[in-house]
Amino acid sequence: MEFIIRRCHIGDETSLSLLGKSTFLETYAGSTQADDLLSFVETEHSAERYRSWLESRFARLWVAEIGWGRSAIGYAVALVSPNTGLGLEMEIKRLYVLHRFHQRGLGRRLMNEILATARQDGIAELFLKVQKANQSAVAFYSRYGFCVAGEERFRVGARDYKALVMRLALPAPAAGIPKDSTTVNPGVSADLVAEILRSRQAQLETQVSNAGT
Repeated sequence: MEFIIRRCHIGDETSLSLLGKSTFLETYAGSTQADDLLSFVETEHSAERYRSWLESRFARLWVAEIGWGRSAIGYAVALVSPNTGLGLEMEIKRLYVLHRFHQRGLGRRLMNEILATARQDGIAELFLKVQKANQSAVAFYSRYGFCVAGEERFRVGARDYKALVMRLALPAPAAGIPKDSTTVNPGVSADLVAEILRSRQAQLETQVSNAGT
């Protein structure tokens, strides 16, 4: 059976929403209350949510499809954001494959796409949050070198669930690349750097405004 991995584009939001709801229910039914699951998928896996990511310059989305018929059976979402240092970090927001298609290397192929893009974009660190009960996912990320950095409460519907925060530092760019005080991280496009700096400035202005009230 042939599978295709490709970057998503506007117009994919409906299939991503359906796939997101299906894989979330498959993964967490039995470890999460039904009303919480339903509430979560209706908001966090809506077509509007995926379209907003597809329209954002900070989001990277991929889909895995069956070659014949091109049905979507797996996907990944990664979001770029400024971290507390001078570099960038990328959150793996979603990485799911329908259970029927597990053990076919699709999770690995999606992860490789994320890693390749992160290196291309000059990302300093990857991180993700995974429900503590989802030990198969914890084991999957651990094989790539992700380490548990802490634990947080993760809101699903009306309840909080335990989530592990896992992080992976990426190798620094090769020595000899000149540094510039306006550069967020070598290898990042100038447009993305400008957008990140504007985002940081807006955050600072909001903090100052709030402090004065």
